[in-house]
Amino acid sequence: MVKYFIGTTVETGHAPKRHDEHYVYNMVKSIKVTYGKKTKDGKINKRDKAPIEGIPFKEMSIFLKYLPYWPDLVVRHSIDGMHIKNVFESVIGQLMDIKAKTKDGVKSREDLILLQCRLELHPQDLGNGRHSLPTASDNLSNDEKRAICLSLKGLKVPIGFSSNIKRLVSMKDLSLTGFNAHDCHMMLTVFLSVAIRAIKHLYTRTVITRMCYFFNQIGQKEIHEDELGDLKDFMAKTMGQMEQCFPPSFFDIMAHLMMHMVDQIRWLGPMYLHEMWPYERFMSILNRYVHNRAHLEGSMIERYCAEEVIEACQDYLREEDRCSLGLPVTRHKGRLVGKGSKGRKAIIDKEFTKVEEAHSCVLQYLMIRESKTVVVYLCARI
Repeated sequence: MVKYFIGTTVETGHAPKRHDEHYVYNMVKSIKVTYGKKTKDGKINKRDKAPIEGIPFKEMSIFLKYLPYWPDLVVRHSIDGMHIKNVFESVIGQLMDIKAKTKDGVKSREDLILLQCRLELHPQDLGNGRHSLPTASDNLSNDEKRAICLSLKGLKVPIGFSSNIKRLVSMKDLSLTGFNAHDCHMMLTVFLSVAIRAIKHLYTRTVITRMCYFFNQIGQKEIHEDELGDLKDFMAKTMGQMEQCFPPSFFDIMAHLMMHMVDQIRWLGPMYLHEMWPYERFMSILNRYVHNRAHLEGSMIERYCAEEVIEACQDYLREEDRCSLGLPVTRHKGRLVGKGSKGRKAIIDKEFTKVEEAHSCVLQYLMIRESKTVVVYLCARI
């Protein structure tokens, strides 16, 4: 088992102790930074060194200076779930061998030589600058890639659940392109664990499924605090298993942030409460308000105030005359109150027999109903 990891030393120690919120502030509170541009003689204003040797910080955040509550915050910079989409880009780029997305190449295999691990994956020099890369567990065959693409190509989801995943799949290149942050979120939580069933390597398939399960759990709207400890241990073991499948270049800062998501949920609550989805969507609405590029804020404020006034006046209008502003009309409007989605259907009956039959049927129904009404009225009078 040791041969799959970097080095041959087994680490049996514990994780480093996490310092409180005042630890970093006490390290940087005495740092004095002098900002400036180049002078005429070409010199630059030098910044004062940290008062204590060995401190990795050279600057103090401006929030610590102007926000009095900033030193007391346990989490000063929240990890946004939207930015974890880079994990999906790395995983799908590694599996599908997408150009500019994969982390496996000649340089990555040469790193294994320097680290002296995974001898079976070391590149073989063929001369003339060419190399032969042995097949790794995360290198899928064309049949496996085609099976994953066909699985995603046949997805059908309810309207509003996610974007059209079929548009992201390229059967020609056997790759996925053009996905946004929400697509990555849905793939990690729902679709990827189903699509990777086509992978023949059982261990790689199991590791990716565990990662998708973790993202599905932290994306829930209700999380019990008692489960967070087990969830963090689960992710720690999953990260160790991922090191056995993926190259060391895969584990950048984004892959490392998965270990800190559970602690952030413990302090800030479920992940959906501190994500950027609502703000990003509202900013897209405000961008449509801009008509004067010289005064962006003025255009947004003027349009926003106008909509607030109009929507306040709509409370005094009739229900059928109301019309919301800023948001498009839903495609389901009118479908639940008897209005069809394809318009009226015209029936062509040259002999007019079907219309007469329907007309007589309606008249008979009305006569029966009226006769029952008369009988009930007479019984009541008697």
